[in-house]
Amino acid sequence: MGHVKSKPVKGPGPPVQKPVEEKVLTREERIAEMEKQNVLNGRVFDPEILIEFSMSTLLDSISLQSWDHMFEAPTPYLHEPEVREFYYKMDLLSDGGVRTTVKRATKRGNIKRARLPKKFLRGEYQLMFEFINKALEPMIEKRNVASAADLFLIEKLDELEAINLPAIMLEHMHMVMTGKSAKHGIPYGYLLNHMFKHFEVTLGQGVPYIVKQMFTVVSLLECECVKRKGKG
Repeated sequence: MGHVKSKPVKGPGPPVQKPVEEKVLTREERIAEMEKQNVLNGRVFDPEILIEFSMSTLLDSISLQSWDHMFEAPTPYLHEPEVREFYYKMDLLSDGGVRTTVKRATKRGNIKRARLPKKFLRGEYQLMFEFINKALEPMIEKRNVASAADLFLIEKLDELEAINLPAIMLEHMHMVMTGKSAKHGIPYGYLLNHMFKHFEVTLGQGVPYIVKQMFTVVSLLECECVKRKGKG
């Protein structure tokens, strides 16, 4: 009598979805995708919150890095055409740097070389996370979980250790330019002003910031750095 093979019984469970493969974009395709993306301005500090005690550690660290002029008054302006040209003409270099041209001014930069939900971070650390998330490594996606890299930067800010901001920006630019979806947004709308000024790029009129693009008392409340005032 021959052996009869039994058919496997298919058990219950969710249908298996095949992973979607994303093609690597050409330069022209990437520019076309980036033209659909918003420029991420970054953030500056509302002068009214600079005297808050909960701001002291972050402000001390920013002062140590000599970043004061980049995140405080005077009013920053967004020069969107120049920012877009900066990215559209960008070449990524094998050493981790970038080379680009804005209105015929050429810039080359080089790099010198854990996860935790935000709600579990202490108040001032939540503020540092927001600073990293909105100013140092801005992205379109809303993030509520701190990565190992975020925690590393939070530790450096808290311990008042030097941070290589150009290296962070270059690494973030590489990530934005090599991501297959090209949907990370166009970062550093405000910070690139300092580079444009250094290379004497002739800029247009620009658009001034709005309150939404500032760290305000609302930001401190959301990060639990100050207590909400009771009614009455």
